[in-house]
Amino acid sequence: MPAAWNNKKYQASLTSQCLQPPKEAELQELDTEYVKKDAEILFLLKQESSLAPLPDWARQIVHQVAVLPAMGWAMPHCIEAICQNIGVGDPERASPSARYRIGPHRLGILADYAICLEGWLKEHSPETISARTSENSLGWRDWEFIARRIRNALGAPEGNKTLLVRRLLARMKFWLRASKAAEEQPNQQAYATRRIAETNDDHRVELGKLDRQIRQKVPHGQRWLELIDSTWPGATRIFHYIERMLIAIGEMQANPDAQPDELIDVNLAPSARSPGGFRSAEAGRRLYETVLRVLDDYLDDALPPAADSKAPIDAKWGERLAQRLGQQTPVGIYLTALARKRMTSQATRSTVAGSR
Repeated sequence: MPAAWNNKKYQASLTSQCLQPPKEAELQELDTEYVKKDAEILFLLKQESSLAPLPDWARQIVHQVAVLPAMGWAMPHCIEAICQNIGVGDPERASPSARYRIGPHRLGILADYAICLEGWLKEHSPETISARTSENSLGWRDWEFIARRIRNALGAPEGNKTLLVRRLLARMKFWLRASKAAEEQPNQQAYATRRIAETNDDHRVELGKLDRQIRQKVPHGQRWLELIDSTWPGATRIFHYIERMLIAIGEMQANPDAQPDELIDVNLAPSARSPGGFRSAEAGRRLYETVLRVLDDYLDDALPPAADSKAPIDAKWGERLAQRLGQQTPVGIYLTALARKRMTSQATRSTVAGSR
């Protein structure tokens, strides 16, 4: 491990790509304040350094961990894919995270919403925007009406509104590119996984500067980023959620100090109680604890356990996850600890309960 982990070195690490960035004050004294205060991050940095260079297949898994969602209904599918890939340890047999498997119907709608946001940023008329969506339109949505509603909700493109809409648009384009990469070669999973890794690299470069601007200029900027990143197009009611978010961005100017959750109304977010999701907050918490228990068992004595050993778990699913992980390896320890740290760092009361 390098003698001192300054900001530049930390940001260049694979570990940092999977964790929430520290606050600006912590970044200024990263080697003494941030890393040394968090034993798990220090462990991950030491592991990454000792394994350098990390095998290509493991780097692909790091990219999957970097977009592992908070604990909602999609998360179990994603963590199971990650566990499977850790256990396989072979790029020719690795499979993309389930998070990228989105049906063409939803991707078409997502593409049209992206065109609407691009049109708003360029101040195009609803008629012009609608003409652009005609090739992708599914025939039963009035995109001129939707574009006009978005314009009325957002008002003129200016200031913080523009920053947030640009960030939301970039997230939509990321899902479109990643999904396309996963579907291009359905019989060549390793190829798709590599393309997704490349997509993630482009995505981070594109968003780094924009994220910093939002944190510096937009009230509650970090929370806005979290909500924008929760817009996975495979989630239930996701387009309702996106529209409500746009309304909230428009309302932000009149209510600059309001919490984003208050403006958006998280009850309209993709709901864990919808069909295909968790039936209750307890079910979501039970699966969360199951994942942590399995990851703790794999790590064994490498790190102190993160899960509550007395918490009830889903034993059947836990056994399946453990089988996916297989036998402990040095690279597996790093990847598993990284996945666990990302999970626990995102685990607020709402996300563990599965509210989004």
